[in-house]
Amino acid sequence: MPVRLPDSNSNSPMECAARCHGYAYSGTQVGTACYCGDCLNSTSMPDVECNMACPGDSSKNCGGKWRMSVYSKRAR
Repeated sequence: MPVRLPDSNSNSPMECAARCHGYAYSGTQVGTACYCGDCLNSTSMPDVECNMACPGDSSKNCGGKWRMSVYSKRAR
């Protein structure tokens, strides 16, 4: 089950990943929401559905309505 952190008006993929220390994955949703977790759901959607700009970096998208942009923190 993912953990939702408090919303951030400076949210970005990098900020959310930094706030999710100790977790394997981070995810942004509806711009300001940040989630952390250690497992992935196998369901995926087209990237185009993650269309909300990040308030902390408007060049990046931070998910969308009922859509989460997910990032792995594991080394490849």
